[in-house]
Amino acid sequence: AQEQSDNSKAAIEMMSKVSKAQDFLQHAAMGDMFEMRTAELANERSQNQQVQQFAQMLIKDHGAASQELMNIAQAAGIQMQNPTLDQRHQTIVDSLSGAE
Repeated sequence: AQEQSDNSKAAIEMMSKVSKAQDFLQHAAMGDMFEMRTAELANERSQNQQVQQFAQMLIKDHGAASQELMNIAQAAGIQMQNPTLDQRHQTIVDSLSGAE
C-alpha cells in the first residue's frame, strides 16, 4: 500500500512538472507570436529601412525560437496547442493595426 502511495505521489509530482513545463512553453510560444505579429505591422507600415530590417530580424528570430520550442516540447513528449494570443496581447495587436 505504501509503494502504491509513493508511486501515486511521484505520478502527481511528475504531472505537475509537465503541466508547469507545458504552461511555460505555451506562454513562450504566445510571446513569440506577439513579437512576430507586431514586427509584421512595423515592417508593413514603416518607411524607415532600419525599422523594416529590425522587424524582419525579429520575425526570423522569433520564428526560429518558436520552432525550437515546438521541437523541445515534442522531444519531451509535451503536447502543445497552436499558440494563440491572449486577450491582452490581441487587444494591443488590434490597436496597433487599427482594428479596434
